Amino acid sequence: MSIKLEMLRVFQVVAEAGSLGRASAVLGRTPSAVSMMLSQLQDNLGAELFEADRKNRLTPLGALVLEETNRALDAFDRSASAIRRHAKSTAGLVRIAAVPSATMDLLPEIIARFRRQRPDVRLKISDVDTPRPSTAASSWTRRISASSRPRPRTSRSAR
Repeated sequence: MSIKLEMLRVFQVVAEAGSLGRASAVLGRTPSAVSMMLSQLQDNLGAELFEADRKNRLTPLGALVLEETNRALDAFDRSASAIRRHAKSTAGLVRIAAVPSATMDLLPEIIARFRRQRPDVRLKISDVDTPRPSTAASSWTRRISASSRPRPRTSRSAR
């Protein structure tokens, strides 16, 4: 059998709680289920993690395992969070093609607001000299282009 993440989480809670009973309450499991999980972890390691005479005291190996477990679980949790954020599309890259006037007048306020709402998203802005920025962005998977609106024709200009 291999060491499972859940075994490490249970061990971490037991070590930090100081007793099997308190850890069971924190984990929402029965003391026997927590004890069995600890036994499986110790069987995998081939050594005891808690001193035999004082069950709430770590052995030297137990202290090392707790230190490494804390590091490993922190790294795992950060990775899982990053993956979830990316899966929800709250992280990534947004590319914007814009005419020079839009990059100076229109975009700064919009970008500032966007960055406050989505700090994990990187922005890449291309300043394009074309009347249709959408043409410059046409090869991108998702397109955002910015340009000024054409002025509406008045009856005088239509003549």
